[in-house]
Amino acid sequence: ITRNYTHNEQLFIYCCGMIVSRATFYVAEAITAVGQFIQQTFPHPAVIPSHIFYDNACNLLKHLRRHHNRHFANCNLIVDVFHSHIHTDTDTFCQQNCIPKLFPELKTADGKWIFNTSVAEQTNVWFGAFQPMTREMSLVRYNFFLDEMIRLRNEWMVQELQTKNAHPWIRDINRIIADYDEEHNSQQAENDMEVDI
Repeated sequence: ITRNYTHNEQLFIYCCGMIVSRATFYVAEAITAVGQFIQQTFPHPAVIPSHIFYDNACNLLKHLRRHHNRHFANCNLIVDVFHSHIHTDTDTFCQQNCIPKLFPELKTADGKWIFNTSVAEQTNVWFGAFQPMTREMSLVRYNFFLDEMIRLRNEWMVQELQTKNAHPWIRDINRIIADYDEEHNSQQAENDMEVDI
């Protein structure tokens, strides 16, 4: 038997605990690959979240700016609270752009976090339990198994949220994109008219 090794599985998880997407990274958790993964998860600027927590958000943001990636222009990349203590005061870029305290909209009036920014760490504990089971699986079986486990967990998570009187919902992506494009096209037309005058 030949083992097929992967570096890691990357999950995109909403703060409510719902797993949105999964990608297999084969060589490393490279910043470029993480950016591509998020962009594939949210292929249109209209659907990208306004805030994304990631343990290496500062380096991802540096990379995106260095490559003039406008896809994330309306998205704040924030180091999650769990990892923010690692990003020292000497990391000026991170301190000025990515630490959680820069985003007061993410806290309640009494200073508590609105979101569970450690949900990814908690989900990774659950997800990591499948590693020994999947080690010898073929690629097709591996993907099928992990996708089914995620689907089942998401179904369970919806039930958990509903018992807490939370109301998870599915966004109509096509409607959001159409509204975004219409708004931006009308703004572009107004800008074009101003230039012509």
